[in-house]
Amino acid sequence: MKFNLNKYLQKWGYVAFIIVFLAIGYKLYELDIYVWSCESESNTGSCLLASRIYLEKDNKIMGEKYLRKSCNGDYALGCYELGILTKEDSFFKKACGLGHKPACKED
Repeated sequence: MKFNLNKYLQKWGYVAFIIVFLAIGYKLYELDIYVWSCESESNTGSCLLASRIYLEKDNKIMGEKYLRKSCNGDYALGCYELGILTKEDSFFKKACGLGHKPACKED
């Protein structure tokens, strides 16, 4: 059996195209994916990621909204980041109680 380089490259070219296509699609709809997962699936990690994207876009209102959803779902890192954003100790205390050690203040 003879090795056909053209068929090999063609096959892997299609695979590479699909991977690039999916990566571009993911990047275009990344925020939508996280918001949907947060809202529909109550995925608190997705709420946190959605909040980070909103905050990167300087949308503090939506960023805080999704951080609150994350914290209300008992996601410790969401509470911690909400404490940083709002400067409220109650969120640090909740994050500490949920086991996030950096949120625990030593007296």
